[in-house]
Amino acid sequence: MTESQNKKVSVSDNHSVTVKCTATFVTRYNASKKRRFITQIKSAKITVSGYGFSWKKSPTITKRVIDGGSPYLFY
Repeated sequence: MTESQNKKVSVSDNHSVTVKCTATFVTRYNASKKRRFITQIKSAKITVSGYGFSWKKSPTITKRVIDGGSPYLFY
């Protein structure tokens, strides 16, 4: 499963940039909790773009307990 999210951020009175995070996850369904849990993140990318530039980064993925004991946190 791949998910993306965009967020517009103001950097000055008249300018803003768009931050886009895209991640590909492996999930599993937990029938007793009736929802999916993240078990692994295959890849992650962050793109920042705005008035004339674009910057991309693939962050380091570090395991942290956030959701059901096995999701991840990006740095």
